[in-house]
Amino acid sequence: MRKIALILAMLLIPCVSFAGLLGSSSSTTPVSKEYKQQLMGSPVYIQIFKEERTLDLYVKMGEQYQLLDSYKICKYSGGLGPKQRQGDFKSPEGFYSVQRNQLKPDSRYYKAINIGFPNAYDRAHGYEGKYLMIHGDCVSIGCYAMTNQ
Repeated sequence: MRKIALILAMLLIPCVSFAGLLGSSSSTTPVSKEYKQQLMGSPVYIQIFKEERTLDLYVKMGEQYQLLDSYKICKYSGGLGPKQRQGDFKSPEGFYSVQRNQLKPDSRYYKAINIGFPNAYDRAHGYEGKYLMIHGDCVSIGCYAMTNQ
C-alpha cells in the first residue's frame, strides 16, 4: 500500500522519459522513508522490465535521475512484445508521460496510474487501446498489476 502511495505521490509532476538523463551508476543502497518523503513532488521516471517483472522508480536529483527503489510486478498479461490492438490483453511497451489527471487513487483496482497508452509512436504504428494502468490488486488484462502492499 505504501509503495503504490509513494509512486502516486511522486507523480504529481509529469514524468520525464529520457534514458540519457539517468545516472550511470544506479544506487542499490536502501533509501530511508524520511528521505523518500522529502522527495515527494520531484520529477520521476519509471522503467518497467516485463520479463523480470520489475518496476524501477528513478527520481530527479540535480540534473540526473537516480534509482530510488525497485518494485515487483505481481502480474502483467499478453507476454513480451508491444500492445497492438484493443482487446489483445497485452501490456504496453514504450515511453509514456503521466500527468496529474492520470492518477486514479479511487480506482477499483486499489490505486492506479493511467500510463497514457497509446502515445504518439503507438498511434503512428496503428496501435490502439485504452485504460492501461499500473495498479494494485494483482489482476491484469493488459495492465501492470502490483500488490496492494
